[in-house]
Amino acid sequence: MGKTGKPKGLEGDEVVAWYLQAAEGGDAESQYLFGKMYQKGKGLDKDDAEAVKWYRKAAMQGYPAAQHRLAQMYETGSGVSRDLVEAVRWWNLAAEQGDVDAQCRMAEIYRDGTGMAANASEAAKWYRKAARQGGSEAQCCLAGMYRDGIGVDADLSEAAKWYRRAAKQGLAEAQYRLGEMYYQGHGVKQNFSKAVKWLHRAAKHDHAHAKLLLAGMFEEKADKKHDAAKPKRKGQKSGKDKKS
Repeated sequence: MGKTGKPKGLEGDEVVAWYLQAAEGGDAESQYLFGKMYQKGKGLDKDDAEAVKWYRKAAMQGYPAAQHRLAQMYETGSGVSRDLVEAVRWWNLAAEQGDVDAQCRMAEIYRDGTGMAANASEAAKWYRKAARQGGSEAQCCLAGMYRDGIGVDADLSEAAKWYRRAAKQGLAEAQYRLGEMYYQGHGVKQNFSKAVKWLHRAAKHDHAHAKLLLAGMFEEKADKKHDAAKPKRKGQKSGKDKKS
């Protein structure tokens, strides 16, 4: 077998025939891959309806990647009538099996009230599940909920912890937020150097707010240095020397 899971030496129509044989035999992974070939138009003519058919076969067997794809297609109405209730059902099934992107999508659904009533605590629950698996977007969103006290008790230290984890993965928004917290001393000990470090990293990703805050910080620092260097005026009487 090759690295892609197909027999070595098989190309073109032979690959399609091999996948089809396995898919029709009930192999969930092959059903998923066959659906993906139809969706992408790779090796087969693009056909979203056929993609949905094969994704559903794999999804019904509990294959999380197929559940994820099927949820997307129901949500966008690709190859099937748009149905947010069905989309949420398949997102939930994939999320329950640990699909990080599906967990993030469930969090967004609960946060925004897509296809169901909004529920901030449920949104936080799903962001936390994805964040614990290393999803940087989920870590950043969870941090924001702790910062603002949405769906969880406000906790700036916890917010800083999750911003830091996302920032270390290179997420610009998290780098900006962590730098801002170091600058303000919120949830962490105030530290100008660390603030500059994280804001600079965000700015390198072209984060506009990080650039503005960095500019303001250095302008403020320059003003303080300038004021400290001003000579004291001689002969100026203090308030207690003045006549009442």
